[in-house]
Amino acid sequence: MRQGNRVIGAGKFYWKPLGGTDWVEIGETQGGSINTTVEKKEAHDKSSVLNKVVAVVATAVSATIKFDTNIHSKENLELYMLGTSEDITYEIGDELPDGSTATAQIVIPKISAGTDPIKKGSIRFVGDADGDEQPITICNDVVVMPTGDRELIGNDFTALSFEGVVLKDSNGLLYEEHTIPLA
Repeated sequence: MRQGNRVIGAGKFYWKPLGGTDWVEIGETQGGSINTTVEKKEAHDKSSVLNKVVAVVATAVSATIKFDTNIHSKENLELYMLGTSEDITYEIGDELPDGSTATAQIVIPKISAGTDPIKKGSIRFVGDADGDEQPITICNDVVVMPTGDRELIGNDFTALSFEGVVLKDSNGLLYEEHTIPLA
């Protein structure tokens, strides 16, 4: 929510794979952040005991984005597992992945981990629209990686956590911020 120059962070993340045309909502984002870093070189005047900085030059600018979700959709699991998915058809009598036997024809999706180790695409963050303005952040060129453990047994909802390296897009931009005024 944005009120003037103050923001309470809330909103939704969307993912579009490289070459894709549709944005997929990550869903129930529990947290998210973007970090911009500047590497620099400094020139110093050491002609006296007191060391003085006389010039600063930026040598590199980079950014990372982090977000997580409780939603274990096919798209989110493909992203987290760096994988691809396919539907497998089991016939009556076939052994199912859980060890049981199919009593009817059934189609079960399968995600194969590690088959797509470079998940590159775009990320869009659409801020909550409850304030005066709605912030939108778009990273047009991002490589996304899973971070942290995916709990298989636990006492709370399991989160899928991600971190992305934001690359400069074809226009030389790391990311862009838009602020839409709301009536």
